[in-house]
Amino acid sequence: MVNDIQGLAATGKLGSSKLPRVVLLFVIVDVVLCLAYVINYWAGQPFVKISVLLDLDSEDSFASWYSSIQLFCIFVLYAIFVFHDFRKNRETYALALLPVVFLLMSIDESFQLHERIGSRSDVLLSSGTRAGTIFQETGIWMFLLGIPFIIFFTVLVFLVRKQLSERPSSVLRLAAGMAILLTGALGVEVLSNFAENGLFIAEVVLEEGLEMLGASLILWSAYEVAVEKVYAGFSRSLVV
Repeated sequence: MVNDIQGLAATGKLGSSKLPRVVLLFVIVDVVLCLAYVINYWAGQPFVKISVLLDLDSEDSFASWYSSIQLFCIFVLYAIFVFHDFRKNRETYALALLPVVFLLMSIDESFQLHERIGSRSDVLLSSGTRAGTIFQETGIWMFLLGIPFIIFFTVLVFLVRKQLSERPSSVLRLAAGMAILLTGALGVEVLSNFAENGLFIAEVVLEEGLEMLGASLILWSAYEVAVEKVYAGFSRSLVV
């Protein structure tokens, strides 16, 4: 990030379409984690402890820890942007919700809160349990939490678009990244109820891969606006 700020200071150019190196690093980790999971599966999962760590579908895996850190980084970057752009108006209060959303998502990734809520929501099914239903693997949390979240986040993006309007690409990356993330977390997740054996592995890779790549795209959006704000402050300090 320091190199990016120095580069901006030297050129005076902001909002480059080139993928920042720090974001590229996250994308590489996304791909490596997915490949490691597939290779370990093809190898017959020879080591139990390593298999748990490489399992994209495990709460105690590298992927789970990494995803939580990834979302926390987004929170930090958007928090930097909000801190530098805070004004007392309705849009700014809405903007303050943006980092909070990703902080909560990071916490959820660490403690799997949505799955715990999903387990308790089984009582809403006709038989009082997910067993024997078409949602026997996932339950119905995607509908109870997913649909309201989509509506909430869509409204939030609409409210903060003015604050992000100086960097239209960041708005697009935020919206597209969340769409990709939710496609994996909600859409592909449903397929796990019908996938078996090799298809289950493919479903897990697609689901978790989309979640991580979507988060990396959002990270790019957050990184872009945060670096701009830090650069703007740096420029003002030079003038003073």
